[in-house]
Amino acid sequence: MKRLSCLWLCCALCFAAVLPGQPEAHAHSLVATPAPEPGYAKWGRLAVAETMKRYPNTAIIDYLHVGRTYPAPGIAQETFKLLLKKNGRVWAVYVRIQFERASEKLIRLQMNEAEGTAYSFATRFMSPMILSISISAAMP
Repeated sequence: MKRLSCLWLCCALCFAAVLPGQPEAHAHSLVATPAPEPGYAKWGRLAVAETMKRYPNTAIIDYLHVGRTYPAPGIAQETFKLLLKKNGRVWAVYVRIQFERASEKLIRLQMNEAEGTAYSFATRFMSPMILSISISAAMP
């Protein structure tokens, strides 16, 4: 009988440890670690900010990081495609940002507008047309 009581007590204690309302029992499973920010995030924020300046009162309805290239030694280029919408018109703006890899100093920000782009990133490799805006700056 003593053995049965001990067994019952052990089962009851184990069961109580996994009941909801016992946060310390499950704290390890409830803690979510945030995903690290991708390396292009800083440049994506800059692309969005500059696009908003260039196209005031226009909605940015989609955003794509196309990729990173290395056009020259020590230089990196991030390319973004932003879909804009204003008064029923939808078009894409490609933003290319060149910077020094070591210091992350901005070299050039270039925007190219692509007319007639459908609302789909399937056209992400469509060549930009007509409007080309270059902004050179020395940002810290």
